[in-house]
Amino acid sequence: IIRGVTKTINKKKRAIVLEDDLVLSKHFLEYMNKSLDKYKKNKKIWHVSGFNFNIKIVSQDTQFFTRVANCWGWATWHDRWKHFKKNPREIINNWDEKKIKKFNFDNTYNFYSQIQRNYNHTLNSWAIFWYATIFNKKGLCINPIKSLTKNIGVGNSATNTHRIEKILHSKINNQKKEIIFPKKIKENEKIFSVLKECFRSHNNQNKLKNFFSLFLK
Repeated sequence: IIRGVTKTINKKKRAIVLEDDLVLSKHFLEYMNKSLDKYKKNKKIWHVSGFNFNIKIVSQDTQFFTRVANCWGWATWHDRWKHFKKNPREIINNWDEKKIKKFNFDNTYNFYSQIQRNYNHTLNSWAIFWYATIFNKKGLCINPIKSLTKNIGVGNSATNTHRIEKILHSKINNQKKEIIFPKKIKENEKIFSVLKECFRSHNNQNKLKNFFSLFLK
């Protein structure tokens, strides 16, 4: 994935990245391209996500900003991707507890453990380091309120995702609706709180394990 994204983005200066087990909304490409066009020059925005969790969000906007980079259908630009770095040693040596807590959504989900496992060579992954790169640069990711992608690569024969929980079982939004981008370029605090509560309630039961295994390879 790293090689493929890098090769494409060096040539085209931006890329929309899909894997073969995703089903897309008929409005997916419109949303991705409009987002790429709108935020091309805004260096605060690093990542466009096509997926959102199966959570209830009340908002007049159709998109929102948050810190984490979902990888079920995503996009970025050359001048952001060029900063991608996979160096677990550097992160472990330089991040303090305060930064790790923030990276872990106020310790509601242990994303940082994947950095540690890469460092210990018990895991070989890429996307957690894309999230870490964005986080280090204080960047934001834009996401749809209603998911425009759905992962159907689930089952015993799947590489990573052998089961999927309700929070991840988002319905594809095929309803035609004007794209309303957030007026403020900042993380949506209300939605951030909703996400933290979802992570917290599922984390104790380890129900998000299969989703975040998508940060593998």
